[in-house]
Amino acid sequence: MPQSPTPNMLLVSPTPGSDPNAWGTILNTLHALVDSHTHLPGAGVKVPVGALQWDADLIAAFAGTAYALTGTKAIDFTPTSQASVAAYSSAVFTDSADNNLKFRNSAGQIVRITNGATLDVTSVGGFGGDYASAGAEAGFTDGADTYYFKQQVGAAVRQFARMQSADVDLYEYKAHPAAGVPTNRVRLQSPAALAASYALTLLPALPATTRPLYVTAAGLILSSVDEILDISPMSGFGNSAGITSPAVGSFAVSGGGGGAVDWFVPFQLPIGARIKTVTWYYKRGAGTLTFSLRAKTLTTGVDADVGTPPTSAAGTAYTNISQTSINKTVVVTESLYLRWSYSVADPGNHLHAVQLTYDRGA
Repeated sequence: MPQSPTPNMLLVSPTPGSDPNAWGTILNTLHALVDSHTHLPGAGVKVPVGALQWDADLIAAFAGTAYALTGTKAIDFTPTSQASVAAYSSAVFTDSADNNLKFRNSAGQIVRITNGATLDVTSVGGFGGDYASAGAEAGFTDGADTYYFKQQVGAAVRQFARMQSADVDLYEYKAHPAAGVPTNRVRLQSPAALAASYALTLLPALPATTRPLYVTAAGLILSSVDEILDISPMSGFGNSAGITSPAVGSFAVSGGGGGAVDWFVPFQLPIGARIKTVTWYYKRGAGTLTFSLRAKTLTTGVDADVGTPPTSAAGTAYTNISQTSINKTVVVTESLYLRWSYSVADPGNHLHAVQLTYDRGA
């Protein structure tokens, strides 16, 4: 009686000492199975790789069909020369000349894939410098339709990076998938004969209303800067008793008469300007001098001091006194003027200049 089939190739063997008429048929069947076995499941035991001696190129193609190497853990290249792969088309290898991973294309051209410890992006005309070694990043955010350039990771974040280029062309932004691509652009460009490098820093915030722009020597763009309005006492008018003019653009108290006298002068600034400081340049001879900035309401005729008027200090030398932190905004319903109060009985008091510091408002 024949024995049970073997587990791998299902070979049926006769029982020794019996089945005398079955030997010929069984042996023929066994020979056919052995001759056609492939070591596939049911056709033989799988061949261990360690039992093979690989002494020729492994061809992964059969009957004109090429097959892929799948499920491999890794490929460990042995560095070799470019000449040793000259017979291959579309081959990846490690070049023994520099230990870089390279690709030999079907035209025989060698393409470098790595450059030391980094990818060789320069070989494809991409980002150069230390972009790869530093781990910098360039990318695109689809939700914002925005390209970005960032530095390497530091403190667990990527900060944005500076950019250097020549002219920058700006086109109208249209969100995807709008039709029609704009052709008109605004070009930002450096002067052809730039005397020296400089930086421009934009406004920290937009002004509350339309303002002119100023650029400081440090490159700050501002919507408001301090400006100076000089006022000559000769432009003023008031009670002239006991007043002389010792020099052009000045008033002096000559003495004689009595009582308090006001010198006052109106001035104009743009609507919206903000007065910050008033500085009075004078010489004190005697008595008390009072300096004030005044505002008159046009609809009522009522006027009053703006802030606290300063008074003169002791001493007779030429000096100045300032009223600071005024922050008075010029409005259309008021007129502004300056007043100098003194006594004509006190000779030697001399006013020769007034300066207002102001800006164009917030």
